[in-house]
Amino acid sequence: VLAVLVLIGLAPLATVAWKLIEINREALTTSQQELQLLLASRITNELDVHVEGFESELVRVAQTLGVAAVRPGTGRHDEVHRTMVDVVDERMLYLRYTYFRGQKATYLEQGSLPEKLEPIFASGLREAAEILAQTALNRPEQAIVSNPILLDGVPQRAVLVVSAPVVSRGRFAGVLSALVDLQQVWDSVAARNRTGHVIFVLDDSGRVVASSDPVRVVPGRDASGSALVARYLSGEGRARETLPFVESVEGREERYLGSYEVTRQGWGVFVQARLGDVYLPVRDMVSSALTWALAVLGVAVLAAVFFASTLSNPIKRLAAASRAFAAGEYALRVEVRSNNEIGELAHTYNVMAAEIEDQIRRLKRAAEENKELFLGTIRALAQAIVAKDPYTRGHSVRVNRYSIIIAREMNLSDEVISDIHVASLMHDVGKIG
Repeated sequence: VLAVLVLIGLAPLATVAWKLIEINREALTTSQQELQLLLASRITNELDVHVEGFESELVRVAQTLGVAAVRPGTGRHDEVHRTMVDVVDERMLYLRYTYFRGQKATYLEQGSLPEKLEPIFASGLREAAEILAQTALNRPEQAIVSNPILLDGVPQRAVLVVSAPVVSRGRFAGVLSALVDLQQVWDSVAARNRTGHVIFVLDDSGRVVASSDPVRVVPGRDASGSALVARYLSGEGRARETLPFVESVEGREERYLGSYEVTRQGWGVFVQARLGDVYLPVRDMVSSALTWALAVLGVAVLAAVFFASTLSNPIKRLAAASRAFAAGEYALRVEVRSNNEIGELAHTYNVMAAEIEDQIRRLKRAAEENKELFLGTIRALAQAIVAKDPYTRGHSVRVNRYSIIIAREMNLSDEVISDIHVASLMHDVGKIG
């Protein structure tokens, strides 16, 4: 009964739970892929908007400088200085306007540039000048954004160099360059997208530029060993993609689900999560299902004990009554207050016991009558002996009495005493012949 009730209680629950877990596992994987792609896309768009904002701001200032026509001897440095002061803030850390006259280059600057960045900034400026000098007249609104640059520190901090052409009176006059704090932009973007995923940005060489978890994904580290990053770098993947992959972490392999999207500058925005974390709701569902299964099992056990007792106790009473009846307690009856088959069986047993008891009573009465008839016959034979030999009158009766007394003194059984009673009366029956 217990096994049946447990099976009935757990089998449907286990089947439904297993099916729901499988369905939810697939749904979670799909929704996780969609969520990660959406998150990567949103962060990519935000980064693009910020960088485009820097470009637009720099192009606007460059156009202002072009209108001011700043060059040696014009006396308009103060006006340019005020314009540059208004632009420099906590995100645009440093601004330099380099203007050309023949082979000579002169510059105005605002803000402070770390000494270690001077060679990088100058190199980027030269590259930008060569490009912008060729295209400035055709595309004066063009701006050039460098690859992210990592400053020393723990963690390393990312900056950008953004350059825009200055066109004055229809000719290329110089380059306006800005040092942009990309890390501050990233911190604000990452703070708005805290979802428990690991989010990071790579440049086009596979180097980590910024990360939402600098402990697990360290800025400056080469991440090209990752299968997902390798696909991004190879160009085989699309501009946005989601893939499961395996990565070795501290000597053990872990399964991940990763997504990436490429910014307008060619940087990769990656969003990834451990599959174990992705399936955490499924594990919670499994735990909940096990909890409910244990609860159902407990209820099933209690119900089984109760129903088993309602079934087995009447059967036990019926079996005990049957054994007692077989031992000679013919008046014993079974008290069962059930309307099921066991109650009907107990009622049938009671009816049978009553009929058997009545039959035994009649048989006992018939046996007594037969015994009396038998003893009457014996007495008649004893009287016949007396009639045959009057000399020994009363002898058989006296032998009978002495024999019974001696048998009782010897503690013989009632059955043996009964046999002696008959034998003592008949010991002289041969005299009749």
